[in-house]
Amino acid sequence: MKLGLLGGAFDPVHYGHLAVARRALEALALDEVLFLPAGSPPHKHDMLSFEVRCELIEAALRRQPHMRVSSLDRFRGDTNYTFHLLERVRKRFPGAELFFLIGDDNVEELQRWHRYREALELARFVVFTRNGRRRWSNLPYIDLLRFVPMEPVPVSSTQIRETLSKGGDISPWVPPSVTDWLQKHGR
Repeated sequence: MKLGLLGGAFDPVHYGHLAVARRALEALALDEVLFLPAGSPPHKHDMLSFEVRCELIEAALRRQPHMRVSSLDRFRGDTNYTFHLLERVRKRFPGAELFFLIGDDNVEELQRWHRYREALELARFVVFTRNGRRRWSNLPYIDLLRFVPMEPVPVSSTQIRETLSKGGDISPWVPPSVTDWLQKHGR
């Protein structure tokens, strides 16, 4: 089984996330993409609850074949790191070929990730380049990464949260099911 792993805060999930998952399914001939919302990421605070983010992802994926949400990164009482998540995924899906999907903004940051070298051994890291492949120099792990080009999707979760806080329309950036859920629950 070829399994794509799309981790992130998903606060909230948006069309950019779905575009990466679709591109991964196509370019890598994956069987499935798991959306793995972060339980307690080391760099994010003041997020929607884990349960709400999972509900929003489920709503967004209702009509998306070969994509589903997983709670493997649920908060476990301490900071959650990608390395630990990949260990849990490896145990849950023994024998699966794992592809960890990241944006090109993470390439240089990887060396600052907790136990990044070991993480690179647990899954193949696939970088989605939005503006052509950048030139990265002096990165000892660059040959371990696979690069997949894709069209940029001009949206960010920060932009969506700011628009929501002002009572603005987020429908251009999220599936109708996400907009409906947020409106129904007064978010």
